[in-house]
Amino acid sequence: MVDTTQTLNAARRLKTAMTFVIIAVLGMVVAAAFFGSADHDDLVRTVTDLPGWDGPPLTQWQEVAVAAIAFVHLGYWLALLLLARGIFGLLSSGDLDGAAKRARTLSFVLWALLVWSVAADALASLAITWHLPEGERVLSISLGTSQVSLALAALISGFLAQGFVLCAELWRDHKEVI
Repeated sequence: MVDTTQTLNAARRLKTAMTFVIIAVLGMVVAAAFFGSADHDDLVRTVTDLPGWDGPPLTQWQEVAVAAIAFVHLGYWLALLLLARGIFGLLSSGDLDGAAKRARTLSFVLWALLVWSVAADALASLAITWHLPEGERVLSISLGTSQVSLALAALISGFLAQGFVLCAELWRDHKEVI
């Protein structure tokens, strides 16, 4: 007989840990919104690589655009954390089919986040430098280690989803035999 208690308990602990991570992230976002203040000129200097530039401050629409990009990015990460928490919850209840579907969704969201992260960098660089004179505006498209990491995570998540499907089928066969 297969003893699943250790696996189910580990999944419950991971679900609880993910709950704390989600609460911590939301708490940090609220704290940053309440206590934080951004140095917009420093942001422009970083994006444009013009350390001595002392031009006009960001306009209100630019600040809103940058904030919207950040909130969409944060939304993607919260969705990923919630999906991971859901996977652990389904595993702890023994629902391998549901965990497989959720893992597939997680993989799709990771691919979408990869595309969004490339687009968000370009949009943010354009929005931040829009008020600069022509010739000093920047449209930056970059692929870095974070995008490579997202692609690897999406591939691994897709593989795990297939593993969950296989495990679900094996578990059904095991239960039929017994």
